[in-house]
Amino acid sequence: MQMGDLGTFAGIGVNERSEVTTEEGTAIPGLIAVGAAAVGVFGGGYPEYGSHIGPALVFGCRAGRDITKLAADRGVPRMAGV
Repeated sequence: MQMGDLGTFAGIGVNERSEVTTEEGTAIPGLIAVGAAAVGVFGGGYPEYGSHIGPALVFGCRAGRDITKLAADRGVPRMAGV
């Protein structure tokens, strides 16, 4: 038995921090992609319904942390209640 594809799921190329990368592999500063917008952990394949949900949650959470840190490093004040 082998894994097949239900469809394609090849979004934009990203690095391990969900930063969008150029064709040369360098990150584009401040541009983040997760979920259906980014190439998935299955290398562009879509093996089963919902298979992108878990990775989207994990990488979305990681991207949110990175964005928050980047904003703090740039001196952007936090919003009240957030």
